[in-house]
Amino acid sequence: MNRIRTGKKFKVGVLTLHYGYNEGAVLQSYCLVKILDSIEGVRAEVIDLRYAAKVDVYGPPADQRTQAISNSISDWLPCSEKRWSRMPDRSFYQELEETYDAIVVGSDIVWSLKYTRSLRSVFPGGLFSRQKEPFFPKFPNAYWLPQRMSIPKFSYAASIGSFDWSTAPKGHLRRMKTCLEDFAAISIRDQKTQMFLNALDPGLAIGSKIVPDPTLCVELDQINPAPDKVVSKLISWGLSPDRKRVGYLLGDLEKYQILASFFTSMNWQSASLTTRNRLSDVRLYDKPLPPQDWARAIGFFDFVITERMHGMIFCLKNRVPFLAVDINPNTPEKPSKVFSLLQKFELLESYQHRDSDPVDLLATLEVAYKRNWDWKRIDEIMTQLGRDGHGFLSELLVGEGGGSEPIAER
Repeated sequence: MNRIRTGKKFKVGVLTLHYGYNEGAVLQSYCLVKILDSIEGVRAEVIDLRYAAKVDVYGPPADQRTQAISNSISDWLPCSEKRWSRMPDRSFYQELEETYDAIVVGSDIVWSLKYTRSLRSVFPGGLFSRQKEPFFPKFPNAYWLPQRMSIPKFSYAASIGSFDWSTAPKGHLRRMKTCLEDFAAISIRDQKTQMFLNALDPGLAIGSKIVPDPTLCVELDQINPAPDKVVSKLISWGLSPDRKRVGYLLGDLEKYQILASFFTSMNWQSASLTTRNRLSDVRLYDKPLPPQDWARAIGFFDFVITERMHGMIFCLKNRVPFLAVDINPNTPEKPSKVFSLLQKFELLESYQHRDSDPVDLLATLEVAYKRNWDWKRIDEIMTQLGRDGHGFLSELLVGEGGGSEPIAER
């Protein structure tokens, strides 16, 4: 039965990385739900699954920033009424079947895994792979939906992040292929993830679609309709409305001092957001700035240097020039998510890798600072990406555009 066209809301559960002290993770979760909710007849929410070992890594909120993010997850993010904190078993998937009409996995690095190789100590045979890091839930975790279910499941903008699939046991790779073959549709966020699918089975890669991160598909006013309140907050914390301002979303590396000196020489005021470092005049990384305010706060700066992909995305959305410093592996064979996204926006002149020489970092900063940012063109690309994201989900759920049978009718 097509629940959408009989008046009953089609309920979609979203399995994603919504918890933890990361503004981008919360914002991408919120935006994916907003996109789904914008489709006629659909109601969505984040399935509040939290792996206990990963929660332990984060620990309780340690300052005002982490407390603000925690509060935002509880009070602002549209999560399920029930929270799961145990390792998922068959009963978890049965509850999902009883609660939802479809499950979407993503976005973000939901398929990232970490294997370490050790020598066999008892049996001969060389190296074997283990999963020991609690920050990466062991495969097969819930984001692969390893149980067969009676409701459709699909992915939106899923990514493998820094996962090196050559370290995974062959048996796990076969199981990954089996899990993904059971998805009604697969969409991914970047080329590297598509290469992973191709390594599992070329058919999976051919059938997949690259779609934008959901934060690129939702207007700022839908995330935070009160930018003036955010500006007032920033000024109360020491940012000057009368000086040029540079924002840092950077780690505390000595090589970044040359970048800070570039702006100090011009008497710019500097502020650090999110990440603790010694580069700045004003420290915002321990202030109570929830993700929805963080998204607007970036717009108060005249330039931003960021190690974070979502920091870069919100520079684009706020029309703020930036330098993107990539902290993830990036090669021509396996391009990173930051590199791939900047390629779409034709902004690779504003890209450098963190491993680059400080002189090269400074040279790229100067290019990014002096360039003529074509915001009209950037807005056009973002608008098209937004249409792509909305269009993929609309066609999948209600069959718009003459596509295949919508998921709601299967």
